[in-house]
Amino acid sequence: MPRKPKAIVLDSWAIMAYWEDEPAAEQVADIITNAHEEDVPLFMSVVNVARFGTYSHRSLRGRGEQEHL
Repeated sequence: MPRKPKAIVLDSWAIMAYWEDEPAAEQVADIITNAHEEDVPLFMSVVNVARFGTYSHRSLRGRGEQEHL
């Protein structure tokens, strides 16, 4: 039986895959759901948060959704 992790660290790639509904999105969603259900903390480094913030801003702007933010 696998041990319960003390914490899970997500990188920007995982969050971008989830955000864009890429093939790995379901696996990332499962990781997030399982962590929530098992009360396992999720972390991201400040660098990965900034990277995703830049990516999501550009993604929304490219879709014309910037005006709504």
